[in-house]
Amino acid sequence: MKAVRAETKDKRLTVHGLRHRVSDKLRDAGAPVEVRHGFLGHSSSAIAETTYGSPRARLNEYLRWAVKSKL
Repeated sequence: MKAVRAETKDKRLTVHGLRHRVSDKLRDAGAPVEVRHGFLGHSSSAIAETTYGSPRARLNEYLRWAVKSKL
């Protein structure tokens, strides 16, 4: 919240609200639920998604979706 308050004093803007906005933009871009959850730091519902593959590969996938959703 300190970083948000450094940018704006608008009490309606919160970190929680920003997370919802990111999730909405990723959903609008067609990102699968695994990407949305991983992007927001939630644990994946698929064991294979978190067990196999490198963290770098997952970050690259998140980046592709961020660009596609115009975050």
